[in-house]
Amino acid sequence: MSVWMRVAVAIALCAGLAACGGGGGGGGGGESAPPPLTATVSVNGSTATPGTDGQYAVKPGDAVEIVPSQAADWTGSGSDPAVTLRSATTTPTRWTARILNAKPQTLTYTASAKASANASLTRDIVLKIAPGDARNGEYRVYATSGLQLKLRLDFDIHAYDMISGDGTTLSDEFSAVADEP
Repeated sequence: MSVWMRVAVAIALCAGLAACGGGGGGGGGGESAPPPLTATVSVNGSTATPGTDGQYAVKPGDAVEIVPSQAADWTGSGSDPAVTLRSATTTPTRWTARILNAKPQTLTYTASAKASANASLTRDIVLKIAPGDARNGEYRVYATSGLQLKLRLDFDIHAYDMISGDGTTLSDEFSAVADEP
């Protein structure tokens, strides 16, 4: 067989192997495992890393953002009803919320992502929320007209709700006076 004939046979053999998925490995032609679902967690705009327990430490009022490695559907649950979310939004590519903890002990919240394209791929992100400010809560206040109102204060996120007897709510934010001790 001439040199040119050997080159032609080698080229044909390589083309044939490429058409059927290569020549290495066992089984050939099988589907590869899907990439895992991962997530990047940011707290107040900075990338966060989990503790040794795999949980992300946050303080009440922190803004948390979770970005999955692929489009996902979201669910979530807190370890106690005292864990609440404020300004929560979810899209297939992002989960964001301010985390609140109304109890004097550490609580958790789990944000669960399930890949939209492959429901078998899931990822749980556990947030460990420090105790809330002890001053947080609902207070009774009285207007000069004698009306009794509810004042709900949240010192963790510097926000308040003033609630009238008929349920009308006025919400706003507050800040400390800089020259007060």
